[in-house]
Amino acid sequence: MINTQNTKTVFESTEEKPNEENPDNLGVFSEAAEKLFKDYQDYVHSLQPKGEVTYIHVDEIASRVAVFYENLLRVINWKEEQLVRRTAIERKLKRRLITEISGLSVVANLKADRIAEALILESIRGGHLPNNQIPQTRIKDVQNILEKYIYILKNISVAQDRGSSDVKLKVQFYNWLLEIAACEIEETLAPPYRENALINSMAQIMEERIRIKPEGSIPEAEKRIQIYIAVHRTLFHLDAPIISYRLLKWQHPDWVNMPASLYSQAAQNIFKLRQEVEAQLNYQWSNEFFKIGEKYNTVWLI
Repeated sequence: MINTQNTKTVFESTEEKPNEENPDNLGVFSEAAEKLFKDYQDYVHSLQPKGEVTYIHVDEIASRVAVFYENLLRVINWKEEQLVRRTAIERKLKRRLITEISGLSVVANLKADRIAEALILESIRGGHLPNNQIPQTRIKDVQNILEKYIYILKNISVAQDRGSSDVKLKVQFYNWLLEIAACEIEETLAPPYRENALINSMAQIMEERIRIKPEGSIPEAEKRIQIYIAVHRTLFHLDAPIISYRLLKWQHPDWVNMPASLYSQAAQNIFKLRQEVEAQLNYQWSNEFFKIGEKYNTVWLI
């Protein structure tokens, strides 16, 4: 019987001791090392041209098309990631903020800080946000955003929706506002710096080059708005919610980082703001701006 208490496992290795009688052999490399050096020398020699060599050439037009295709894939991937992430945030907001009991109403006793933290954690667990890369300060940022939209949701009935019993209209409005909220939260958690830079650059160039005839037939302010919309639609094929949010932010700088003192004013004007944005999205000449945008967008995708 083996006494396991006194048994010891020993690992041994055989080492070749230096030949003390012939010290000249101390600097000799092993056969394995010599083979490694030889293989590396053979590899280096194989890279050298031997005589007249015909190199592989790819047509530059085909190469440019390939680069364009790769850039297009990157755009599509970003759009899909942004859309999936935003949709997930929107779904979580609707689940936490809205209830349907005797008609639509906002859930009582909402805690924006708890919702913000839970929303971010769920988004990370769901793979919509990277792990170990979102700063803790983002919880406070999302909390501030939620407080604004919760206030608006709770006070719109007092502001302008008093007495309305049309549940369908309420559903449409709540959906629209929560889509805007999801866009703002998504942009805060995953800022699209590169995409925004491209959008602003393309819009600026189009503003400089587009001329309306007869002059003055379209107000300059409306022209800038329609160019801004066309760039979003043609460059990244963005949908109505994200364009609506960006129009709000672009035309009303106080919308982002809005102080609490302006919440009441936002609640009073929210229906008017929505009507303005929808009118801009459905402008009678919007398709003409879209056609022009399609001619320009290729430059920004290369």
